[in-house]
Amino acid sequence: MKIIVVGAGTAGLIAALQIKKALPNCIVEVVRSGEAPIIGVGEGSTEHWTEFEKLVGFSRPEMIQKTKATYKFGIRFKDWRSKPYDDYFHSVSSPGVDRYGFNAGYALPVIMGKQLTPFFTNPAMREGFVVDGEHIHSQTNQFHFDTFLLNKYLLDLCDRSEILVKEAHVYSAQINASNGDILGLNTEIGVINGDFFVDATGFSRAVFRFVADPKWKSFSSYLPCDRAIATQTPEREDGVILPYTVAHALSSGWRWEIPTQERRGNGYVYSSAHCTEEQAIEELQDAIGYKIDDYRSFSFEAGYVTNPWEKNCCLVGLSSGFVEPLEATSIAASIQQSLALTKYLPVHRYDHSGAGRRKYNEKMSSMMENILVMIAMHYITDRKDTEMWKSMADREVPEQLREFIELIKLHGPGPFDLPTMGWELFHAPHFWHVAQGQGLLVRDTLMTSLETRVSLDDFSAHMTNLTNERLVQKLISHREALQRK
Repeated sequence: MKIIVVGAGTAGLIAALQIKKALPNCIVEVVRSGEAPIIGVGEGSTEHWTEFEKLVGFSRPEMIQKTKATYKFGIRFKDWRSKPYDDYFHSVSSPGVDRYGFNAGYALPVIMGKQLTPFFTNPAMREGFVVDGEHIHSQTNQFHFDTFLLNKYLLDLCDRSEILVKEAHVYSAQINASNGDILGLNTEIGVINGDFFVDATGFSRAVFRFVADPKWKSFSSYLPCDRAIATQTPEREDGVILPYTVAHALSSGWRWEIPTQERRGNGYVYSSAHCTEEQAIEELQDAIGYKIDDYRSFSFEAGYVTNPWEKNCCLVGLSSGFVEPLEATSIAASIQQSLALTKYLPVHRYDHSGAGRRKYNEKMSSMMENILVMIAMHYITDRKDTEMWKSMADREVPEQLREFIELIKLHGPGPFDLPTMGWELFHAPHFWHVAQGQGLLVRDTLMTSLETRVSLDDFSAHMTNLTNERLVQKLISHREALQRK
């Protein structure tokens, strides 16, 4: 079988590498087809990066060196609501105690009035320190990347994996008249034939459009932001590299700061209904303390394609959908999409009923709805200080999230409180951190759930020991850790 991946951005290269490693006897080729230029202001991953790393089999120290990657222990949210949790982390640490679907390990610190991440993580992390150790790069499974260097590194991995990369512009396709499948792509270098085609060309969907119309489901009624500006700034003057992403809420949206080893990526994701591009630039300048002379701007509609696989063509990455940059879902979604595809791909030609294709589309829809719940949860807030934040009180809440919040108030986020098909990005531990930060947890109901399951005295002692162990760990600077081979 010959699989053609069109698009050589992060999503396309991840898809090519995963398909080749999962299906080594297939021929995989990548076509670089004039996709949108890389924004190049830093990009963050989630823990799904580790699964990609294991499958492809590259060296983590090499990856850190080649991509100027930094550790990402989570996301620090600032000003997403008023006190007492106006500054909190989404950082999934494991307390190791879950009692029959109730996370007692997370409930106790909440009852004590402690934020989850500082409770389970060494507090020096906030200042740019990490834990020293023999396998130092293994203490996190999430990273920030220089996007240009990440693309170059993924191309190098393709070369090592014998994945041919061709430079060509796709302008039409040859279609099988009997079943509507793509036989080949017409390009200026000739026809590129294949048995299956992966479209990673971004919002243009340059290949998919030859076989089907994308069925778009918009999230714009739930989420306010539809534009973004992005720029770069130098590293901090004190040389500290923070091991986390910053997501700081502003007047009409929020700004990100992503540290790489040599600079910082910055951006402002905002609502064009409440802010012009000129106003966004001015506000971002004030926030970061740098004059913005060079920047990229882009608009987007939050949502996804509900039929990403049609005929012998499948959408991955931005071509399949996009919510917004919050929570760094793009790389993770690409990993999940292409990995799920490998289950059905070998036998797709025998799937005359389309059962595998429909199940894949259903799973990917579940993944995108799960992302929506997480992103929309951040906008459940008591902020009322600007017009955009005031407008959130009247904005529609996704049905899954509305029901989920009621369950959260009863017992905190549970592992089966949201629909799951096995490919979702966010699970109960993720939601505990954000629910606490957004003020959605109820102390009395958590106390009742905890008291009926554990001995509070014994359990409190156990949790205190976990915290004390972290306080005596040997620390080094994040910058020093990144230099380790």
